Amino acid sequence: MNAPTALMFRIANARTNQLIEVEALLLFAYNEEVNGKIFRRFQRLKLEVEKINLLAMSWTVVHPINEESPLKELTAKDYETLDAEFMVNIKAIDDTYVQQVYSRTSYKWQELIRNAKFHSIISTADDGRTALDLRNISSYETV
Repeated sequence: MNAPTALMFRIANARTNQLIEVEALLLFAYNEEVNGKIFRRFQRLKLEVEKINLLAMSWTVVHPINEESPLKELTAKDYETLDAEFMVNIKAIDDTYVQQVYSRTSYKWQELIRNAKFHSIISTADDGRTALDLRNISSYETV
């Protein structure tokens, strides 16, 4: 039996105040040839959790690659052929100013890292408080 796989990205709150009602949306963009013409297609990917009430530190957003995922049988070469891109949209409310905030980014197929998992960026400081080390937000190890 194969170990479960997923497409993951991590976000963190670099603000001094908290973010509430945080929502994530992940779109899969790819090229499809129809009758000799190339069309750009967009497909929303299902996330394990699409909304959290509070982002005080970090959140690893996960799209499980299972039987329902359009990514389930794609290889690294397929991502290249499709010119795959993953667009991430984050929407939240700044708890201090009660103002809606947005962030968006995208990752092209060349930026994907296969067979890897994130290192933890949360630790306990010497004084016992929980600490977030944003210097390692992209730190990972291969598995």
